[in-house]
Amino acid sequence: MKAILIYDLNSDKTRISEEYVEGFNRLHPDYLINLQDKNNKESDNLITLYGIYMFPALIIIREDGQLIKFWQDETLPLYDEVFAYIHQ
Repeated sequence: MKAILIYDLNSDKTRISEEYVEGFNRLHPDYLINLQDKNNKESDNLITLYGIYMFPALIIIREDGQLIKFWQDETLPLYDEVFAYIHQ
């Protein structure tokens, strides 16, 4: 499983996104969340594929790309909930 947090680097939510990922990665160093700016090719592909329209967006996907769970806007889940999905 992979966790990716896509955010707008030029948004007022940038700090919230970065602190969320830093906090999770500090608690669970074996299961990292990747942080990606929405303005790059890989993020653009994910945004289109999964119908993401609000940021930040946290997605949990399998290695084959199958979407498991996602959250959008400021409704980021507790770290334990994310860990449970990644650790499946």
